[in-house]
Amino acid sequence: YSGSRAHAAGIGYVVLQSGRTVAWMRICLWVITAPVLLMQISDIATVRFYGISLSTMQIPMSIITVVFAFSAEVSVDEGVKWMFFVLALLTLFEVLFVAYHSLSRGIARFAEVETEEGNQVAKRLRALLVIFLSTWLLHPLFFVLSIEGACVMHESVTIVLYILLDLFCKNLFQIILWDSLWVRLLGKWR
Repeated sequence: YSGSRAHAAGIGYVVLQSGRTVAWMRICLWVITAPVLLMQISDIATVRFYGISLSTMQIPMSIITVVFAFSAEVSVDEGVKWMFFVLALLTLFEVLFVAYHSLSRGIARFAEVETEEGNQVAKRLRALLVIFLSTWLLHPLFFVLSIEGACVMHESVTIVLYILLDLFCKNLFQIILWDSLWVRLLGKWR
């Protein structure tokens, strides 16, 4: 993994005044990749609340989530750190709520078709829902358990876990999504 080599070389990390290193490159990658992933999810079904499209709010909310999470990670003051963490959680819950409803509506729509292809796509969307929710919910848990939070996990364990999470929440998710959309549905959800 190139991130491990980058870490060994000191690339993609900033050293705080306290001497602790923070992986800013991982945060930048999230700012770039999360909106792409969420755009693909919102293409499955639009979620509206009182006529307002929550699907379009999902992308800015994901960026705000990452900014709050990074602010929590670099905060020296404990109160400020946990304030940013709570703000990141609140915005993350909006992102998860919309993604859940988009994927659930897609599952229902394809299950209603009652064809082999419709059932296969519905099954894949269920897998995407499980992968998405579980991996995105593990990020805040790892923060709480890591050196930034309760200091229960060693930093090297946290790095490996974040790499594995990225592998599942981005790469595996995209492979299943790509196969469902382009191989099975020829590029159109509807």
